[in-house]
Amino acid sequence: MRGLSLLVLALAATVSVANAQAPAARKVHLGATGGFITPGAFYWVEGPYESYDLSLSPSLSGFVDVQVAENVSVGGFVDLHMINAFDESGTMFDLGASLKAKLAGRTGGPSWGAVVEVGHGSMSGIYVFTGTGYLTLKGGAQLLIPAGSRQWLVEALVFGGPMGGNADVTTTFGPVALLRFGVRF
Repeated sequence: MRGLSLLVLALAATVSVANAQAPAARKVHLGATGGFITPGAFYWVEGPYESYDLSLSPSLSGFVDVQVAENVSVGGFVDLHMINAFDESGTMFDLGASLKAKLAGRTGGPSWGAVVEVGHGSMSGIYVFTGTGYLTLKGGAQLLIPAGSRQWLVEALVFGGPMGGNADVTTTFGPVALLRFGVRF
């Protein structure tokens, strides 16, 4: 939770600097994506086994981006991951903040950007991992393709939970790949 507080402060500082440098009109974008998490593992820091396999798992996301400079957006996201591991399934809700920067592309055409997301994930329903909370980190690339009043998007991210656990277990997961497709308005 301390890490999430530091991220919020860093994003607030970024917004302040961007507003001081460029008084551009703010644009708010809403969007949704769907895709999948590639196989990987959950790791136990303390426990009877070193790891458990994570199977291919579906992922859904909703987000809001606020453009704070010509090529920089900050925002928030809510993800729902259907986690499949060792013959069981559960859900992970992941809520957090994002920073996105346009790196290449032209106005009115396709553009590439970098994405960094930090959140708090909460797992339900899988063995001793039920009720575990995680610091979640995502980073990677986003392709935006204009289509009238909206943009189609493709994301390829590295996703992991470097810290997590509950009263019974201390655990981490990933890194795994997160591939999603969607739309931004």
